[in-house]
Amino acid sequence: MPDARHVRDQHYCSSPECRKASKKASQKRWLESAKGAEYRDPEENKRRVRLWRESNPGYWRRGGQKDSTALQDTLNLQPVDNEAVTNKLAVAALQDTLFSQPALVVGLIAHLSGSALQDTIVEVARHYVSCGQDILDNQSGNNTKGDYSNASMQAHPV
Repeated sequence: MPDARHVRDQHYCSSPECRKASKKASQKRWLESAKGAEYRDPEENKRRVRLWRESNPGYWRRGGQKDSTALQDTLNLQPVDNEAVTNKLAVAALQDTLFSQPALVVGLIAHLSGSALQDTIVEVARHYVSCGQDILDNQSGNNTKGDYSNASMQAHPV
């Protein structure tokens, strides 16, 4: 069935069989036309090729042009010192692993808080950052906020 927008000029549907039939009919019409007859004539083909070759002399001889310059400057290689990888560089820190994957952090916070609401996740994340800063300050001996108490933990829903 033809598409409603192309009822007058659509004779084939889009199924593979119909498309093959359409191409076959189209090629047959072209070969029977005056222009197709030129391509069937071997003498006409030879004449066209001869004319093209005359208008494009040396086309097949064009190799790489030696006098042409590249669009980019040449790359000058610089020697690199051999540097040994130390063990402390080979092991990734926990924060590097966690924060390189933000979806992991957001999913973990959403799971722990029991809510996927953005406001809740932000609130819980701020609380966890505050707790983490308190812990790190305690370890370094720079606790400026005072001890982390259970009272703030009880005020938070998590």
